[in-house]
Amino acid sequence: SGTNTLSFSYTVAAGDRNKSGIPLFSSRSWRLSCQEGGVAATIRDAADNDANLSHRYFWSEEGKHKVGGSKVIAERIAPKITGVEAVGSPASGDTYRDGEHIKIQVTFSEPVVVNNATKIGIWVGNVRRDAHYMEGSGTNKVVYQYRVQPKDRDNQGVSIISTELPVCITPIWPCIRDSADNQADLDHAPMPSQSGHKVAGSASDSTAPTVVKVITIKPYDAVFIPGQEIGFEVIFNEGVNTTGTPRLEVTVGGKKRTAEHRRITTRKYAEDFRDVLKFYYTVTEEDANPLSIAANAITLPDGATIRDESTNDAVLTHDAAGPFPRHKIYTTYVVDGGVKITSKPAKGDTYRAGETVTVSITFNKNVTVTGTPTLRLDMRPKPEGRPRPIAEYSGGSGTKTITFDYVIIEDDVDDDGLEVFYRFNPMVLKDTLALPEGASIKDEDGNDALLVNDRIPPQIGDKVDGRPQ
Repeated sequence: SGTNTLSFSYTVAAGDRNKSGIPLFSSRSWRLSCQEGGVAATIRDAADNDANLSHRYFWSEEGKHKVGGSKVIAERIAPKITGVEAVGSPASGDTYRDGEHIKIQVTFSEPVVVNNATKIGIWVGNVRRDAHYMEGSGTNKVVYQYRVQPKDRDNQGVSIISTELPVCITPIWPCIRDSADNQADLDHAPMPSQSGHKVAGSASDSTAPTVVKVITIKPYDAVFIPGQEIGFEVIFNEGVNTTGTPRLEVTVGGKKRTAEHRRITTRKYAEDFRDVLKFYYTVTEEDANPLSIAANAITLPDGATIRDESTNDAVLTHDAAGPFPRHKIYTTYVVDGGVKITSKPAKGDTYRAGETVTVSITFNKNVTVTGTPTLRLDMRPKPEGRPRPIAEYSGGSGTKTITFDYVIIEDDVDDDGLEVFYRFNPMVLKDTLALPEGASIKDEDGNDALLVNDRIPPQIGDKVDGRPQ
């Protein structure tokens, strides 16, 4: 208390078990609570404003914060990876050919039991390949193997990055464990390129890589505001390497824009260093719908290249893509913290029947309102036999802040304080911040405003009791 970081503690009980790490649910399921034993607690800033207690889902880092209850210490020590190496050798020289097997040995700190359906990702040139479990269960040395394909190329030698962990192909838990049933800690150091384990699947490769298709990287909500990035993927029929900064020309609101490929600086250690190249465009205030990609939109300025492992230049022809109806661009939107209950009860912290609750919503620019937009509130417990209360637009058109009013009626009750639902997507929860027939909220240029609002958690100073006193 008195700082910006609060600590919470829980004492582990004898029967508690969690071998994958302690999670913390998001505010949509469980949330920070200011109630204990029926007594109201508070979390407030120096100006006496109640804290917004919504938060994102949290999951412990892999292998950390596990719980073992009453088991003895020796039984709770998880096996660890002590080494990852390429074993065996090519049939001839230092280069594997088509049909040969590359073997990867993972050494653990103790003998482990391995689920047969496990694999580990290895990098062959610019392409990630899966090496599947071969042998070693019951020992501390587990071997995976990968069969070389005709188009595989790696002139420096196969490698494994630290984020490529042994994983289960099917959701069978645990993948790798010791005799005490402790799931193995699968973190490991990277295996750099192995010069004695190069790959040339076929004797030569003169076939140029080609574009399979161009798509968008679809975010969860498919909604963008200025400053956010729209991602695009160019999928090739094989792994490719890049130099310089390839570009993808996209069309946003009828105007040409440029999405740039993120430059790769470390070989095999970047997310998009493979048969999928990613391009990003940052939305500006001048942008509008719709979003599309013309045919043959990839360009190579200033000597940039896209080539396969055999240095064949990629053929960059492709079909047009879009428009993308689920990708919406908005330049007018509700600002962070822009949703507030601005009224106060006539007496104390509780509204009575006949009093008006006012909620304000602030946008990043002036908006014009037509009709009667609505905003859904929440009372707990929910009023029996009728829907949740709806506040109606009451004023503010032509300014950045508009208001909504709701008049408390008899039998309205909210013991922990009014709240406003969080609308995270204009395509769902349409009755949160909504536009009934004939209503609209637009900016001065006539563009629709993005009706995605913050959630106001229960406000302890805005309780409701409409029952006769």
